[in-house]
Amino acid sequence: MFGADFYPTPQSVASDMLARLDLASIERVLEPSAGRGDLVEALLTAHRSRTMRQAPAVDVIESDDELAAVLRSKSFTLVGRDFLAFESYAQYDAVLMNPPFSAGVAHLLKALEVMKSGGDIVCLLNAETLRNPYTAERKVLVQKLDALGASIEYKERTFATAARTTNVDIALVHVKIEHQPQSDILKNLVQAKQMTARQYEAKEVVDGDALRGAVQRHEVEAEAGLKLIDEYNALKPILTHEFSGDHSRPIIELKVGDTYGNQSQHFIERLRMKYWREAFSTSEMSRLFTSATREKYQTKVAELARYEFNLSNIKQVQRDLATSMLESLDDSIVKLFDGFCEAYWDEGSNNVHYYNGWKTNRAYRVNKKVITRLNAWGWVSYPSYMPANYAHERLEDIAKVFAYLDGVVFNPESLRETLTDAGRTGQTRNVELEYFTVTFYKKGTTHIVFKRDDLLKKFNLIGSQRKGWLPPEYGRKRYGSMTREEREVVDEFEGEESYADTMQRLEFYESRPTLGLGAGL
Repeated sequence: MFGADFYPTPQSVASDMLARLDLASIERVLEPSAGRGDLVEALLTAHRSRTMRQAPAVDVIESDDELAAVLRSKSFTLVGRDFLAFESYAQYDAVLMNPPFSAGVAHLLKALEVMKSGGDIVCLLNAETLRNPYTAERKVLVQKLDALGASIEYKERTFATAARTTNVDIALVHVKIEHQPQSDILKNLVQAKQMTARQYEAKEVVDGDALRGAVQRHEVEAEAGLKLIDEYNALKPILTHEFSGDHSRPIIELKVGDTYGNQSQHFIERLRMKYWREAFSTSEMSRLFTSATREKYQTKVAELARYEFNLSNIKQVQRDLATSMLESLDDSIVKLFDGFCEAYWDEGSNNVHYYNGWKTNRAYRVNKKVITRLNAWGWVSYPSYMPANYAHERLEDIAKVFAYLDGVVFNPESLRETLTDAGRTGQTRNVELEYFTVTFYKKGTTHIVFKRDDLLKKFNLIGSQRKGWLPPEYGRKRYGSMTREEREVVDEFEGEESYADTMQRLEFYESRPTLGLGAGL
């Protein structure tokens, strides 16, 4: 079913592995060959039974597509697909791993590199890897494990009765790397007197477009912040109020927000949040957001603190965003459709054409001209006409929806410039925007006239179909082949002649654009 290297960790072996860890002190764990998540699930179960602390955050990596889908279905945080190519500023307390037997050496060497700043590694290997180190790579691994004082326990035929069996012996390896921050400040004290301060210009850390530049700035800030924390931890034992005493308070205290625990990890997560929020506010993304969809995705951006801010992850987020945006934009169409159809006052009652829909007598569609409550003037005491300030957001939402229906990405600059010019010249009537004209009235209403009948029809079709007001085969069944009830809906909604156009151009009326986010990355 899965790959040749898929050997799920037996429960008894997982228990032996977890016995090597002080679960109460662990906040973040990496499982770089997660499979179905058996080892992660064993970790979380053991943590619940052995401690009263909050469950550790667990990041997983898995190269197999089917297994990655299983991990996502279990809501595990999949931070990568190739552990050997994995790069991250994340600070892990432990790496728990059952790597592919065919690549165990490379995976454990990579884990040693990931955890060089300190922490635990518990790893299963084919026993022959260590018993018979005949390759240069194996020899390097044995030397490193020996230098780090790793404990190794050999187990015979552990997988003989597992979910997927093999008769090979395994080695259970535990490496505990001590945290030993070194101070460059002390080491370079003499040279520091001769150094000249260097000013970094923005151009040194920004290359190309905004997102590429943001990734480079993130890398600079991450390295600088982590170095500062390491320097502080190295100097803290000597910068104390007293010369003696195990609990002497430091003269200088370093704190990341209001959190306790792993300072480096808390710093990295806050830094990531800063840059993920910035990525969501770039002009490329903001062109797609209506006010409703923007709010939805700003709430989701908090989840991205777990993910490295790099071009690969930005691309993936943009692909996911483009897919889910289609559904969200359809929701925005329905919301706008409903907004136009609500008659707040007598003047707006002509916004819609009512008709007997499919299985309902309360259906409607939006007319070419609508009147909505939208004020382009300021407060009553300061009645200045400034449509770019007071009417911009609502009109931008409408324009974004119609640009989406047109299959193009909305350009916000043109709309804002037009409204700004109208405010400067005092033009209140027939202000020409790309998809509609607007006329503003001091009483707080705005008249909107749509320019393109085909886009308005597409808008009405989507709104009506989402509400179930049109027959299921609408646009696919010829008028002459319809039942009497179906023809009555066609006649009231658009008429036989217009319906012929719907059938002829059905691909246009049903199509949704592909939102090509991040194409230049």
